[in-house]
Amino acid sequence: GGEVMRGAVCRLLEVSALVRMPCGPKTALRNLTSVDESLKHPTEAISLAAVAAIRAITSSYFSVGPAADGGAPDGTTPNAPDGGAPNGGAPDGGAPPTELPLLVPRYAGPLSKDPNAALRRGYALAIGALPAAQLNMSVELAVDALVRASEPEPIAE
Repeated sequence: GGEVMRGAVCRLLEVSALVRMPCGPKTALRNLTSVDESLKHPTEAISLAAVAAIRAITSSYFSVGPAADGGAPDGTTPNAPDGGAPNGGAPDGGAPPTELPLLVPRYAGPLSKDPNAALRRGYALAIGALPAAQLNMSVELAVDALVRASEPEPIAE
């Protein structure tokens, strides 16, 4: 039952973010922490569900900034699910967080250090799922971590 529950929770958090349910910064970070546990699951379907949730959560709650994620210079995002709310904020004008936490180091650090292959796979996918605003803040770290993760390892016997 644990695998089914992990997938269901990831999907619930993904859909909640896609519809832009009101969510404060602390709650959004707590949701990411919950999803991170599924990200390192050895079952690929679970880690892919976690990546989808990370993409939705980070795009909805961690991609603030004028024109940072392909938006217009006035800070709106045309064609966004929030109807182009300023700076990725809520459609009702809810204020987005003033300072974004850096998310690339959250996934880049363990990617290069942890011997768990499932964790490395999930964290590499998570870096790819982050919005442009997040990647732009730490692009060199993201690229370095992905390059290191793609290097062949000696065969373990």
